[in-house]
Amino acid sequence: MQVNFSFLYSVKYKYLFTTLVLIFFFAFIVIYLWYSGASSYAEKSAVTFVSGALKTSNDNFEIALKDINQIVSYAAVNEENVISVLSGSQEKSSRDILADNRKIETYLLSLFGFHYYLSQIMVADLEGRYYNVGITLPYTDLKEQSWYNDVLNSDGDKPTIILPHYVNDNYTSTRSLVFSIAKPVISNFRVIGIIIADIKFSIFDDIFSSSLENSGTVLMVDNLTGKVIYRSDSQNTGFSPDERDLQIIANGLGPGSGNFSTVIGQESVLVVYNHLAFTNWTTIGIIPKDSLMSNFNKTRNTALLVSLLFCILVMTMSFLTSSLLTRNLLKLNKAMKNIDRDNLDISINIDTKDEIGQLYRQFNSMVLRIKSLIADIKKTENEKRKSEIKALQAQINPHFLYNTLNTIKFLAVMQRAENIKNVSESLLSLLFITMSEKSFITVEDEIKYITSYLNIQKYKYSGKFIYNVSVEEDTCKYMLPKLLLQPIVENSLIHGIAPLNSQGIISIRIYRDENMLKLLVRDNGCGMDEEKIRLILDNKIQSAGIGIYNVISRIKLYFGEEYGVTIQSEPFVNTTLEIAIPLISEDKVDKYV
Repeated sequence: MQVNFSFLYSVKYKYLFTTLVLIFFFAFIVIYLWYSGASSYAEKSAVTFVSGALKTSNDNFEIALKDINQIVSYAAVNEENVISVLSGSQEKSSRDILADNRKIETYLLSLFGFHYYLSQIMVADLEGRYYNVGITLPYTDLKEQSWYNDVLNSDGDKPTIILPHYVNDNYTSTRSLVFSIAKPVISNFRVIGIIIADIKFSIFDDIFSSSLENSGTVLMVDNLTGKVIYRSDSQNTGFSPDERDLQIIANGLGPGSGNFSTVIGQESVLVVYNHLAFTNWTTIGIIPKDSLMSNFNKTRNTALLVSLLFCILVMTMSFLTSSLLTRNLLKLNKAMKNIDRDNLDISINIDTKDEIGQLYRQFNSMVLRIKSLIADIKKTENEKRKSEIKALQAQINPHFLYNTLNTIKFLAVMQRAENIKNVSESLLSLLFITMSEKSFITVEDEIKYITSYLNIQKYKYSGKFIYNVSVEEDTCKYMLPKLLLQPIVENSLIHGIAPLNSQGIISIRIYRDENMLKLLVRDNGCGMDEEKIRLILDNKIQSAGIGIYNVISRIKLYFGEEYGVTIQSEPFVNTTLEIAIPLISEDKVDKYV
């Protein structure tokens, strides 16, 4: 089924289309400019917020570490409770050793006050004596640590930060993850021991887990080794970069603080980093941009939805407005189309005072004028047709009548009897049809006429030609202008067969071809070339083609330019002339009279 889209060419849909294009164009521009500016601002705001949140967490983390470092520093220079014990003689009585233990443990316990993240404190000398509160490494294990000598060799001004490691609780058989701050204990410019404070690893989760509001990953990276010390993944977004991606980001950081955008996997992320001078670690925040911009995206989606609803509303209003504005125009267009179908009656009425109303009144006035002109033309054409028919009827050649009478006279003298009767009857038939006032006759009557004409011509030309007539049965009832075949046949006899030295043949065939009636006349006479055919059809050869041109003129006059005569000829072979007219039943003949 083929869909007709011709309605899209109407003024209504052109107006509607133009309006919608302008609306969507300006809506797109406004939304694009708003989205570009707002997204840029939102991203900058998000970067500022995340950087601030991460810096706040870093500051809190450093404050906690500095607080514990201060405790370690105070303990490392405490003469009464630490240095005096560590520098004392190894050869002490059991009572003195117990007193030293109580003394230093009491002091260490006092350092724990209000320090939740402090896991344990241990003080040890270089001879294997150690004092501690909490879970610590055994001294034998302590001496084997890679950082042990680093602590002893440090100047004591800066702490040694020990990366996260596990310590075992021999009483509960559990392991705890901690990282430590260590300093040497120095007396008289000589290192006499070390002090170590272990910090609970949970300090990372408590401080950094909320810094990105569960929207990304926080890393803590050691700048010296490049290792990831801590990682906190969001459980809400499903964002979980692998270790390889995290290590690549960690190794590619610049000095100090900053931020940049990159792609992890197939997800665009924002990376914010901040260097901690105290520990020489770097805190890294990795946040998916989708999560970062989630609130903005909700606002964007809402704005787009509102814009879409507004466009639909405008489209509906535009459609209703265009329908209202073009309603009378469509009515007028429909009336004009009816005029195209030969209907000059206008069944609409437009009373508006606008341009369409004015156009309707002008159109109505024009139609009335056309009706008047058509009536005048019909009257003139009818008179013209009657004149033409009378002129054609008057074209019975006096010479033909004279020759016919001579033929009758000759037959009467030489043969008498039946021949005279046949010629006389044929002539009477010809005169009867010719003198009739009817301008249209049936195919059957036309065949009777042309047969009578040919019967007379047979006697004139004394066996010079033979003829045959073929008529389809269902064509006999159709009407045609009378005397249509006689001029054609007369031209065939005079100009085609008469000059021959042999007998000629005239074939007449009448048949139906779709919605047309075809009359075909063919002879085997002298024929003609293409140039002569063109001159005859153009009425340029008056003496030879007057009969044919008169037939053509009558057909055009009655039926219009789409009907007429065609000629095909091959010299000394045959000539075929075909007449094409519409199928006209008796009840429709008044249309052409």
